Amino acid sequence: MTPHRPSSSGRGENNLEAWAVTLVVLICAALYFWNANPSPAHWLNRTPQDFYGYQTAGFLSGHLHTSNPPHPALLALPNPYDPAANAPYRVHDMTLWKGKYYLYFGMTPAVLFFGPVHLLTGWYPTEPLAVMVFAAFGLAAGGVFLRALRRTYFA
Repeated sequence: MTPHRPSSSGRGENNLEAWAVTLVVLICAALYFWNANPSPAHWLNRTPQDFYGYQTAGFLSGHLHTSNPPHPALLALPNPYDPAANAPYRVHDMTLWKGKYYLYFGMTPAVLFFGPVHLLTGWYPTEPLAVMVFAAFGLAAGGVFLRALRRTYFA
């Protein structure tokens, strides 16, 4: 018994399907780019401007805390953890510990995206760019997964 070989029209349909999925992924990725930050001039900065940029600079300096120091007035307070006293000086979503700021979100974006981009280019990517890149990769992975499901279960 000979194995089943798809007809030439089946190959054309598969190519058309691949191009259609690719086109949808590219259009959605372009929309991600546009929605993440409509001004491409603000996708990269020479100095860190946001949380993961600070975290990346800290990692590349050889420590786990971020590169932005706490306000000196915050450290001069008798209790820098008092929410009423530290309100003018604290940074939202960072943890102050032993005079240093730490991120509690996790290091995955800094290790997978921010660090490599900075090491390759010397620039710090912005968080909107990182969101767009991760979303575009997720969308592309979803397109590949849907094509695999289609080929496997709906041949």
